[in-house]
Amino acid sequence: MIHRSLLLSLLMIPWLAGCDSTPRTASEAASAPRVSAGLPLFDTFGDLHRDVASRVPAAQRYFDQGLRILFREALDLAEAEAQATEAYLDRVAVLQGPLAEAEREHAKRVQELHALAAQSPLAAAGLNDALELEAKRHKEVADAIEASQNPLKLLLEDMRFELDLIGKTNAERAVMVELRRQNIDAMSAEGQAALETVKAFDAEAKAKEAAQ
Repeated sequence: MIHRSLLLSLLMIPWLAGCDSTPRTASEAASAPRVSAGLPLFDTFGDLHRDVASRVPAAQRYFDQGLRILFREALDLAEAEAQATEAYLDRVAVLQGPLAEAEREHAKRVQELHALAAQSPLAAAGLNDALELEAKRHKEVADAIEASQNPLKLLLEDMRFELDLIGKTNAERAVMVELRRQNIDAMSAEGQAALETVKAFDAEAKAKEAAQ
């Protein structure tokens, strides 16, 4: 693909050949370089215009087209630079905040666990469990930080949790509260297994009461 700067140069060649503000005689105009019919002209780059005082209409068109392409490229470059600057500032804010500190602490702990596992067969055997516990600890810390930075989000989560408790038995409520305290999603396989176990116990207890 031809770069737009190169395309601009190519499209302005006819203007360089045909643009001349010096008056010409008919014979001079007839002997002037002809505009190549092989170079394309487009109507999709706007209507920016600057008079170049050329007697060759095509030269004016090629010049305007090159000017419009250059202007469009400058706008695209300015927009890209603005987006890059915004992304950089956002990244700096994240790297300097408490979440960044939590991420670095988590990475350090994971590295220490791997180093310990490399030195001890016993630690190596329990590495997966240790990493799972560390991941859980890190998520709790990160959630607490995000909640402190966005109290409204925490309030909405509490309200949704209270709504989920409606219609549940006391035993189911107790399990759901404990799952949340352990940072386990009630809709996960583990959470659903715990709730199904509670329902089974409740059904068994009610059956025994009915039999007595």
